Amino acid sequence: MSALVRSPAQSLEWIEQHLIPVPKAELEQMQQWISQLDTSRFEAREQANKQLRHHLEHAEPLLQQALSGKPSAELKIRLEKLLNEWQQRHLLKDRLQELLESLHAPEARHLSQKLVTCRLNQQ
Repeated sequence: MSALVRSPAQSLEWIEQHLIPVPKAELEQMQQWISQLDTSRFEAREQANKQLRHHLEHAEPLLQQALSGKPSAELKIRLEKLLNEWQQRHLLKDRLQELLESLHAPEARHLSQKLVTCRLNQQ
């Protein structure tokens, strides 16, 4: 993070290039993906996991709800992994938000607003 503060212009450019809009999925679709995490078909579980990872920002409350029930051991592991990833993403977004606020530049304010509806591509 300190490297980003030392080079504000490059930091803003890097953040802008790595922001990905978060698509909204329908509630029923996300619930279906969660139930597919516990199916006996490996491909269906993996596809559901992939979709939920892509929609984590919107799926988090449903993942918490599913975890609070009595999930199978397999489902519990998958839910916990997804929720852990959600927590890591939010920690990073919080830190980026702090960085953007500290830069006091119009471009930083724009990115700060954009960060609310996006996720960061960490690849």
